[in-house]
Amino acid sequence: MQAKKTQIYLQPAASVIAKFGGARRLSGLMGLDKSTVCQWRVPKARGGTGGLIPARHHAVLLELGREVGVRIGPADLVKRIRVKAVGYEAPSADAR
Repeated sequence: MQAKKTQIYLQPAASVIAKFGGARRLSGLMGLDKSTVCQWRVPKARGGTGGLIPARHHAVLLELGREVGVRIGPADLVKRIRVKAVGYEAPSADAR
């Protein structure tokens, strides 16, 4: 018996594609080849964009969302990054 391959899809592309009903439907709406849309959710090491949706497609995606009733906003199109300030201390009240 052969082991099942696990496919890991990267964000935010995977969520956006899913909201539109999949890569085939989204690529058809955008007039792009399905493989182009699929590459958005593939790691960079495997030839994809690492989950990033190219900025040149953002306006089209937002407009398509309005047209077809998909709730999507600008924040859905960009990767959320947590930033931890290292070595930062807020000034104390005494320092004022």
